[in-house]
Amino acid sequence: MREKTTLPKTPLVLAKDDPVVDIHIPSGGPLTPEICDRDIALGEDIFCKSFGDFKAFVCQSWLLDVNLEKILGKKTNITRFGDRFTRYPFKSNGADVYEYVFMQPSDTPPDKLNIKNSFAKTIQKHLAGGGHIYGAGGIFLPRRINKCL
Repeated sequence: MREKTTLPKTPLVLAKDDPVVDIHIPSGGPLTPEICDRDIALGEDIFCKSFGDFKAFVCQSWLLDVNLEKILGKKTNITRFGDRFTRYPFKSNGADVYEYVFMQPSDTPPDKLNIKNSFAKTIQKHLAGGGHIYGAGGIFLPRRINKCL
């Protein structure tokens, strides 16, 4: 059973049609906090200089599934990356994890998945036990909201 989430009532931070930067997560790269901090700061500088003010960073990915914390633990690079975001649901069929982790179609039986490393083995074990990993969306505010120079 999923937990109900109640968002606090705060001043409006993001409105329809506000400019946002969509984060792309490249395959195979480490998601260490240091690399993420560096790349987010660099991205913020580039987008500020190139396009002016933007309101938020957004991302939609299977890497933001809240269940990954239960599967991988609280202190992994993936779960710490996800913790940067306020998550929101979006429609996901759960196929992305098969493409990005195993490079196989989502109808591949768990016992036939290509296991390349301990991460893939952990995910395969979760899927073999009847689990799923779905996509989620996330948003976080830049360091200097509305203060591009």
